[in-house]
Amino acid sequence: YNLMSVYLDATFFPLLRPLDFAQEGHRLELDDTGASASSGGLVRKGVVLNEMKGYFSDGGELFADQLHRAVFAPEPPPPGPPPAHAYLGRNSGGVPQSIPALDHATLTAFHAAHYAPANALLFSYGAFPLGPTLSTLAAAVLDRQRPDSAAAARAAGGGGGAPALTPAAV
Repeated sequence: YNLMSVYLDATFFPLLRPLDFAQEGHRLELDDTGASASSGGLVRKGVVLNEMKGYFSDGGELFADQLHRAVFAPEPPPPGPPPAHAYLGRNSGGVPQSIPALDHATLTAFHAAHYAPANALLFSYGAFPLGPTLSTLAAAVLDRQRPDSAAAARAAGGGGGAPALTPAAV
């Protein structure tokens, strides 16, 4: 259950520090090769930016991305919230040309709005006992989402502030 806790923590409670964003997302650096004289000697770098440039340099991946957009993104979009399948037409890493427009505040706001247990579908695979799996999930995510109610329930002799995750509740 340790690895499950690590992934849940990274998904629901990432640090999202500005310095990490600059390294992982995008940043400007001085180009010491002289290849970017037209941009004033600056070059844009970043782990995600470089990965997505590589991804979109493959013709097969570019075709698959456009196919997903055509199949899963309705035109014109219906009024109201987008249907669940609409997100299947989007590349989770981003389009390289759009990544430089992303800033740290937008990233943290997007994460706060979308990366919540209420928005998640969680699956486990394998011969894991359901009870301990649900207990780990509750402790790693749900109790941390509502720390005040979890602490109050424990003080009152209850098990936690999150709804009971038991095989019967599923």
